[in-house]
Amino acid sequence: MMKMALVSVVILFLICSSTIASQVCDQFAATGRNVNVPLGYELKPTDALKWKFKDKIIFHKRQENVLVKNSDVKADGSLELTNLKKDQEGVYIPEVYDQSGKSQTTKSTNLCIMGRYKMSFSFTCVSL
Repeated sequence: MMKMALVSVVILFLICSSTIASQVCDQFAATGRNVNVPLGYELKPTDALKWKFKDKIIFHKRQENVLVKNSDVKADGSLELTNLKKDQEGVYIPEVYDQSGKSQTTKSTNLCIMGRYKMSFSFTCVSL
């Protein structure tokens, strides 16, 4: 009986792992948690920074002037998302321009948000 329960746990783990692996995600987070999406670039004080999500600008800063602030950004340029919801899942696109307006190389991040699950198992031993 214990072997059967152990096999069930292993099968459940494999199913969950294959589901997660089939998505092309750069970063994972759970609903209700906080996460930092890295900029992937060493931000300079003179740089302009823009973060986009679902074709909308969620943060835009030129030097010290913040033009759009629908999300928080840390000093290093990473995007700080708090109390995550499923609708915040997707591709976050940073754009950085130096003082002369030249685009700098950055990396987009596909954030996958998973529900929080609580699993419990119980075993009963019966002597024969």
